[in-house]
Amino acid sequence: MFYAKDINNNRVLPTKEIQAWCFGCNSLMIAKMGVIMIHHWAHITKKECDTWMENEGEWHLEWKKRYIDIIDNVVIERFIKKENVWHFADIYLEK
Repeated sequence: MFYAKDINNNRVLPTKEIQAWCFGCNSLMIAKMGVIMIHHWAHITKKECDTWMENEGEWHLEWKKRYIDIIDNVVIERFIKKENVWHFADIYLEK
């Protein structure tokens, strides 16, 4: 995930200086900031947040990142309610 929430519920990018939580399951996240993959947040525990959610590799993260620059009113990573269950959407259009 690119974004997690800080103590004030703000969307934050990965950083080692703060604690952050998942928007979906509220579990503590860890900033992954190595030299090979794009910096991202990961769940610390193996708890499943959304049964539809998949692991994100380099290609997946790069794909989401591209939409930030090419589409207006796009939200990268948002939890939405579908059939009375919360799910993680990689790309969400405000419209």
